Order: sequence, then C-alpha cells, then structure tokens
Amino acid sequence: MKTKQVLRKGMKYAFALSLVAGSLLPTTGFTGKISAESHVDNPYIGATKYISPDYAAFVDSSIAKVTDAKLKAKMQTVKSFPTSVWLDRIAAINGTADNLGLEAHLDQVLAQKKGDTPITAEFIIYDLPGRDCHALASNGELPLTQAGLETYKKDYVDKIAEILANPKYKDIRIVTIIEPDSLPNLVTNMSDPKCAQAKSTGIYETGIQYTINKLNEIPNVYKYVDIGHSGWLGWDNNRSATVSLYTNVFRNTSKGLSSVDGFITNTANSTPLVEPNLTDSNLNINGQPIKSSKYYEWNPYFDELHFTEGLHRDFVNAGWPSTLGMLIDTGRNGWGGPNRPTKATGNDINSYVNSGRVDRRDHRGNWCNNSGAGMGTPPETAPASHVDAYVWAKPPGASDGSSSLIPNNEGKGFDRMCDPTYTTSDGVLTGALPNAPISGAWFHDQFVMLVNNAYPAIKAADGSVDPAPTPTPTPTPTPEAPAVPADLQGKLGVKVTWAASTGAQSYTVKRATSEAGPFTTVASRVTGTEYTDTDLTNGTTYYYVISATNANGSSKDSAVVKVTVGSKATTPTNPTDPTPTPDPTPTPEPTPTPTPDPTPTPTEPAGDLSVLYRAGDTDPTNNAIKPFFNVKNNGTTPVKLSDLKIRYYFTKEGNQDMQSAVDWAQIGNDNVLRTFTDKYIEIGFSPAAGTLAAGAQTGEIQVRINKNDWSNHDESNDYSFDPTKSSYTEWNKVTLFQNDQLVWGIEP
Repeated sequence: MKTKQVLRKGMKYAFALSLVAGSLLPTTGFTGKISAESHVDNPYIGATKYISPDYAAFVDSSIAKVTDAKLKAKMQTVKSFPTSVWLDRIAAINGTADNLGLEAHLDQVLAQKKGDTPITAEFIIYDLPGRDCHALASNGELPLTQAGLETYKKDYVDKIAEILANPKYKDIRIVTIIEPDSLPNLVTNMSDPKCAQAKSTGIYETGIQYTINKLNEIPNVYKYVDIGHSGWLGWDNNRSATVSLYTNVFRNTSKGLSSVDGFITNTANSTPLVEPNLTDSNLNINGQPIKSSKYYEWNPYFDELHFTEGLHRDFVNAGWPSTLGMLIDTGRNGWGGPNRPTKATGNDINSYVNSGRVDRRDHRGNWCNNSGAGMGTPPETAPASHVDAYVWAKPPGASDGSSSLIPNNEGKGFDRMCDPTYTTSDGVLTGALPNAPISGAWFHDQFVMLVNNAYPAIKAADGSVDPAPTPTPTPTPTPEAPAVPADLQGKLGVKVTWAASTGAQSYTVKRATSEAGPFTTVASRVTGTEYTDTDLTNGTTYYYVISATNANGSSKDSAVVKVTVGSKATTPTNPTDPTPTPDPTPTPEPTPTPTPDPTPTPTEPAGDLSVLYRAGDTDPTNNAIKPFFNVKNNGTTPVKLSDLKIRYYFTKEGNQDMQSAVDWAQIGNDNVLRTFTDKYIEIGFSPAAGTLAAGAQTGEIQVRINKNDWSNHDESNDYSFDPTKSSYTEWNKVTLFQNDQLVWGIEP
C-alpha cells in the first residue's frame, strides 16, 4: 500500500499588526475585582474569548481599501472573531511599533473581561532553534545549535513564563499553542538534513519539554501542542509513529502525560473540517476504495474532524488521560464560494473524488496562500465530544510566505511552495496567490478572498448572509407532493416541490440517504418552489429537507420528506419562514397549517425492545441536558442497531442552534449518530455498531445537549426529563423506533 512520508504543512506565522495608540492600557494599576479559579478540563466552556485589537486594526486597513458595501459589512463581522496572538520572535514579547507586546495584550484581556465570567486568550509559542526545519518561509531567528537552545530558554521561554505568572493575570485562562510544525517534522521528514539534525541533537524535544515544564508551574495556563493535520499524519503508520514520539517526549516532563491539556491540528493550514460529499473513505467505486484515489493516496482521513477523533482514540489507548482535548484551526479551511461542490459523481475513484471534494487544492501538500480557500467555521466551544474548541490560530489575512524573494531581518526565507509559477515534486502547480508579502505580514488580497469564499458564509454586521432588497410576500399555494416521473429512463430524477414561505428570497435543498442525516446541500439559491434532483439510483430511498433564505439569514429545515426512486413521495411541510427584513408594515403571518385529524389516545406498543434511561444531570436549569440511554433486546432474535432510533423530547427555549456530543458510549462514540428537530433529539446508530443480540443491551450511551452559546436550559417542562431517575429505569417517555415504526414508549 502506498503511504505518504513527507507531506508537510509549511508554517505561515505571526504578522505585525498596526495599533491605534489610544487602545493601549497601562501595564499597572488594574483594580477590577477578579476571582481565581482552579485549572479546568476545557478552558473554553463558560468563558468569553479575547478579541485582539491588533487583528481588528488590520481588518480595518482592508475595509478602507474596498468599496463594496456588502464586503465591508462582512469584514466588520470578522473583526469580532477571536484570533490567536503569535509570539514568533523574542522582540514580540515586549512588542514593537507595529504590534502589542505580551503584557499589553494581557492588559487588554483584563479590560475585556466581564466581572467574574472567565475569559480565554490564545498565544502561540513559536521560536524554537531551527524552527520549521522543512520550510524556508517560516524559518526563525535562532540557529539549530546548543547556543540557540540556551537563548531560547533564557531570553524567550523564561521571559514569557515570568509575565504569564504575574498574579495580575491569574484569572485569565491563558491558552498556549506550542511550537507548530516542530514534532510533526520529526515524524515524517528525516530525509531533510535540517530535520535529521533537529532529531539527532534533541534540540526540538528538549526545547519543548523545557517550555512545558515552565508553563506547568502556572495553574491558569493551558498547553495545546501542535500535531500537524490529516493530510500530513493521517496514514496509519504516520499516526502510530506520532503517538509513539509524543508519548516519549511528554512522559519525561514534570507532570508526565498530564502536562498536556490537548493538541491542535490544522494550524495555519486549509484542510477542511469535514468533507461532506466524501464521508466514508472506504466507499468502493468499481471495487476500489476512494481512499486509494490519487488525491488521498491511501490516507483514510480526509478531514480534520475525523482525524482528531482518530487521534484522540489513539492517544487514550496509549495511556493518555481521556480528558485530553483537541483544538482545530478553522481560520482558512472553509472552501466555500460558488464553485463548492454539493455531491460526488463518477464511475471511477478519481473522478468521483475530484467531483465531490470541497478541498480544491491540486494536492494536499500545497500549503502556501492557497487560491480559492475561504474562512471556515468561526471559533466555537466544545463542538464535538473530543474537541475543546474550533479556533482561528492563524489569523485569516496573514501571509503564509512571499511569492518571490523579499529581503527581511526576521530570518524568513523564500519557499518555492509560495511561488505560483512553481511546479512541485508532486507534478502540480502550487496554487499559491501571487504578490504575497513575507510570512506573517498582512496580505489584503488573501483576506478578501477568504471572506468571499467563507463557509459557512460570513454574516454581515446587520445579521444578513447576503444583503438584498426586502422581498414582497406572496400568497402561499398549496404544496405539491414531490413526485418521480412515471417513465424513469436515462438519468433518474426526483422532482421535489414545496409551498412558498413568506418573505423568502431563495431556497436550499438538502438530501440524505438516512432520515437521521447527515444532509448534504444539492441545490442552493433556488428561486422557485421546485427542484429536480438527478443522478439517483432506482429503488433507493432518499430523504430531503428544504430551508428558506432571505436577507436576514436562513430558516430552520423543514420536516423530512422521504421518497424512493420509482415510487410516490411523501409531501414535505413548508420550510420555516426566515426572519423577514424589518419594515414599517406589519410582519405577514405565516400560512396556516391545515388542522390535522384528531389524534387517538396514544397506547404503548408491545414489543421486544425497551429503552432504559437515567438523568446524567439532574439540575434542570444549567447549560447542559444529559440524557443517558441503554437499549435492551428482550426478544429471541438479534436486531440491527442501524435500524433503531431513540427520540428524547425537550422544549426548546430561545432561537439558538442546538448542539450535541456523545461523551461516552460502550458501543463506540463514533457509532452513535445524532440529529435535532425543535422538539426532540434523535439518536441513531451507524452500520458499524453491529447487531444487538437476543437478551443483550447496548450498554451506556451518554449524550450531552447544549445551546451554541451555552446559555441555560429550563428542563422542568421537558417531556422526557425525569430527575428522579438517577439509575437506569425503563422510561416510556423516551421512544424507540425500528425501521421508522414506533416499538417502545409513548410520543408526546
């Protein structure tokens, strides 16, 4: 099997940011009331995030250069997102004429802190001797020598640690990201003489151990160590070598494997968070798995979310604490814009992969100022059970390296991977943007591209995704049932139709092969009320949802409609109306929904399956709902878990989006699927979960539900919540469906 040994991600690091002098705070005299706290598992939970005035100043410089009002409004939104501060050289500690020093940043953090609410601030520790041994654009100031190592310790790490240890800053949750690109280079790039020297001298490992030990002495400092990305370390042999190297390095620190709070992937890179059209790397096209395509080269990990999931599992299996958390840099991995693919098609693995991948690089090894990239998911807390946060570690708009040689006094060289005319060893052009400044400098053209290609799209400061004229409401006609043509010949198709939503400007159609999803967009900006989906397989069942969009954003998805190609479809309900643009006239009322026939008094079905429930958290007013489940097969025949779906009913408060995570499942976290409606969360199971034998149980399934802003819930009126059930008990207010038929419990 072909493996990739030398893929790398070049470092594209800190940039000087202009500063309005009036934004500086004095380094003494802070008198606000602060309350110390102990070291917590995930520093981002319950905390606000530091907004760097340096980054805001640079965004302002780009706003001044553009004339498009819509683009300006989106850039204003970007100013409100937290980004990391790079300490990429000794001079950065005290600051320069162009950027704040460490103490000044920390004073700004205190100024942004709201009472006793915790706040996080991220700082990149990045000045190892011989830094980034396999790249030129991100070389640093210190030589790869023992003398360089001593300078690193005394003039860089010690000074940083002294400032962070100041009691003045004890109530800031200081997140440090340790030395991007260092240890990953020791996994794959030993053929490079500089990397071989970094390994043989032990300078990289010794320097990082010293940094960790110094920071271990400061309880409010959190340490996340860089660990490459899926396109670099995703292959099984690279990943196992990574776990071995990191275990050996951190076992010999002052707190052993507990010295590290977690790892960060994708720092300054553009590997997608997910590949929505290529969700299964083992999918076979004409007998070949798509991971064997030319683009993926047998790497089983196509995206960062699955890669971090695999890494977390590997490290815990190697003896690391299960509390280990992951960060993912999503600052430039959105890959949106009009050319973003919505499905994969083709009769061979290469055409299938190339048609469906949202990562539009010609090769996954291309890392410098990638053309076509966009901002990814904005910083988010605890988006998955193994992920502490999505962060913007590399501030979007900072150059990855110059596209031609630019003399400088920062030790930054010219790397041909940043030259758009260069053909790489992989036989493709670099795809780098032209006219780029040195790494870390503000690159206006790149920033504009990242905003325009953001996915999800950046909302303008007024809350809209794409400002547009106020729509004129029109009467809502009766919806037609989605129908399939009677004579299915040539390309198979399903015509999906729906009733118009008041105030809508366009619609988005999403499709899945499971009612629980995931749903993939197959058409967006549809201005009518019908869409014909093609390239379907006869006899296959598909599921659709529709959402409506106007200038204020998008509605929630409609109810799911099910259709089997070659049969009649079920009629979808209207998409939820998006919020209409305010105007002096009253908001039109949504079209009334026909009154359903009276529902008979529910009766509990009799069957062989039951759901045991316990309340994992009995406090009804905190920020998490924690229903725990155990499914039992009381019958005499095995049951496929993928045929089962649990529904837990709650009452949603507010308009915040809901999120969920699987904290632990005996059948494997990866095998537990979740999807939301406004009334319940549905728990399904992947085919890999296997079967539930006669008389067997799934074992504990721990689910956690929260709002995306982590505000509190009120579970007191939730149908399925019962705080008295502190141990597993059969509970008929949690329902179970088998092949979409109710087999346990009573629906509300």
